[in-house]
Amino acid sequence: MVLILLCDKGAKCQAITTCPLTREVGTFGLGAHLRERGQKPEVLRQAGEGAGYRSCLFYCLSLESITKYRVNATLPKFFFIRGVLMTRIILTRHGQTLWNVEGRVQGSLDSPLTGMGILQARSLAVRLRDEEIQYIYSSDSLRAMETAEEIRSELGLASIFSDPALREFSFGEWEGRIWQEVREAYPDIFTIWDSEPHLVTTPGGENMEMVLERAWAFLQKIINIHSGATICLVTHGLTLKLLVTKALGFEIHEWIKTPWQHNTALNIFETDGQLWIPKVVGDCQHLEALELTNQESDLKK
Repeated sequence: MVLILLCDKGAKCQAITTCPLTREVGTFGLGAHLRERGQKPEVLRQAGEGAGYRSCLFYCLSLESITKYRVNATLPKFFFIRGVLMTRIILTRHGQTLWNVEGRVQGSLDSPLTGMGILQARSLAVRLRDEEIQYIYSSDSLRAMETAEEIRSELGLASIFSDPALREFSFGEWEGRIWQEVREAYPDIFTIWDSEPHLVTTPGGENMEMVLERAWAFLQKIINIHSGATICLVTHGLTLKLLVTKALGFEIHEWIKTPWQHNTALNIFETDGQLWIPKVVGDCQHLEALELTNQESDLKK
């Protein structure tokens, strides 16, 4: 059992009359409450001393379930777990591109967002309005930067920070070619790729371990720089899937266990750099209206 306190720094705790948890000076007195439920308490102490507690939400997590206790309606801005400041990480993929539609290998090469890709990015940006994002980082590839710009514009942030560490898996000699043609040209490699892709280094390109190493190291650096902040990172399908796989606690060879990251898929984690708490994984609800509109347009043709 892990207790997480999500804190709003700036407003003192309201009377906890609607919450089944009680407060004590210095710690939250959860022992009796948890013991009544047959659970071993692990009491969280808020960073800092004294009784000037600031709180919004409590989460009691176990492997079986998550129970949420709302204390007041204030949105959390800073997160603590056992006295450690938590950072909110929002990971997403770029919108649909021309080469996505054509079935071409992109990797470190690029193609622009389609009209649908721009709409996807704008829909994602609207969904992120209330997430209180403070910084946006992006792969320096055009398709990711275009997606990040839609988010930046919607949220009114001053700038986007780009870095090649967030680039897509480099497919080397395969890039720019139609996927089916590549499969036919490299049958031996694809025999391995289809079952154990983590063992493949593409001709003139990268392997999964290389991509995860550079992207994860960059993510850890960002967490250290912006500890306690909410950060959005825009990257690419395979790079994103590898990051989410590691954040969820899976090994690289278990990557198939995590959902594929469709264009503008949304992932939200809270982390101290070591512990990663998933809040949203591979979600595309913001695209549902676009898909319905597209279907209606097809019917009218």
